[in-house]
Amino acid sequence: LGVGQTRSLPLYRRENTFQELDNVVWVKGNHTFKFGIDVRRRQLTIYQTNAGNGRFNFSAALTDARSTPGAASKTGDSMASFMLGYGTQITHDYTFQFPGIRMNEYGTYAADDWRVTQKLTLNYGLRWDYFSPPDEVLNRWSNLNVATGKMDIAGRNGVGVTAGVQPFKKDFGPRFGFAYNVLQNTVVQGGFGLFFNA
Repeated sequence: LGVGQTRSLPLYRRENTFQELDNVVWVKGNHTFKFGIDVRRRQLTIYQTNAGNGRFNFSAALTDARSTPGAASKTGDSMASFMLGYGTQITHDYTFQFPGIRMNEYGTYAADDWRVTQKLTLNYGLRWDYFSPPDEVLNRWSNLNVATGKMDIAGRNGVGVTAGVQPFKKDFGPRFGFAYNVLQNTVVQGGFGLFFNA
């Protein structure tokens, strides 16, 4: 039995995403080249508490007579605990800030459809993606440094704005495929894509 505000409320969220996306297709001879870039800037402001308006939980355990010799099992009742004021959990917390989280995302690719013969076409390309570690506009956050066992606070004691989270720039995704015209009206196709960290 619970009385009070639902957990994780109140929740206020404001989000902006700015995006520039361009794709180009260039046909030259028996090649069809494709290029593209996607740049996104994300701004997220979120306020959320676990039980900002308070919550009382009541369990049957505090009115259960199972500890008494010869008592029937499961004699407790959460409503009885409520009426007696025996709360098993009383929660009330606050979040004192509206953090301004900022992130950048970049993606680019190059691909080619190469018609090798009248029957065979090869498709191949490479994609690269980067997702920057998020930072907070006023450095109002921290991160546990497992190497030192201490909290790294953004913007203090030489800690960067990402609170010690390092960027990773090796997300590459090659791809390869083919199409082969076996008979006049029958086409066999296949291919695969990979994702690896160089």
